[in-house]
Amino acid sequence: MLKRKYETLSIADNFMFCKVFSTNLELSRKMIEIILDRKIKEVKSVVSEKTVEITNDAKSVRLDILLDDQMGSVYNLEMQVAKEKFLNKRSRYYQSMIDLEFIEKGAPYEKLPDSIVIFLCCFDYFGQGLPIYAFKNTCHEKTDLDLNDGTLKVFVNLTADTKDCSDSVKSLFRYFNTGFASDSFTKKLDAAVDKARLHKEWRVEFMDWQANEMRHAYEKEQAGMEGEKR
Repeated sequence: MLKRKYETLSIADNFMFCKVFSTNLELSRKMIEIILDRKIKEVKSVVSEKTVEITNDAKSVRLDILLDDQMGSVYNLEMQVAKEKFLNKRSRYYQSMIDLEFIEKGAPYEKLPDSIVIFLCCFDYFGQGLPIYAFKNTCHEKTDLDLNDGTLKVFVNLTADTKDCSDSVKSLFRYFNTGFASDSFTKKLDAAVDKARLHKEWRVEFMDWQANEMRHAYEKEQAGMEGEKR
């Protein structure tokens, strides 16, 4: 893991991604609108790096961005820079943890909110060349029959060719890949990134965050080496 300077962080860096979207409801709302191609009237709240832990002995998760809208739907935005083998299983686990977090004990199942998990990936996880992969639960025997359980898993391939995409998707991908802002949304996003780079407290927080990440990476590497010796 290479050490990075705070002033060079882009929106595709996990730390910057969390800070920018957790402090700006409007940017979060518009981001989801562009990816899902649907209108969202209002985002009610947003939380950054939300840790969900149901029991002491269960695997906890730390969600990059968690927010909800005026209709009660819950959205989880995840920035994924490094390639990971089991994002599909991870998305399943995240969705189940969100369900447990948002339903009160004893509440009826219909109270479960719609939940959408979105991974923004700097690689093509499925290798099919699509810009956006969206998955719903449908009937195997009758594919036009939707289970309608209120869940959606979305994987954004930021490396994809966007020639057949909307102008807003093209601009979004271009900004994540190059830092060039070409429409009103990405210009606002870029301004938020510039402002974040001047935030002194976040700079100090990033130094601590990066030190922890490097330590965890080292410990994971050492654990792997010890496992190979056995």
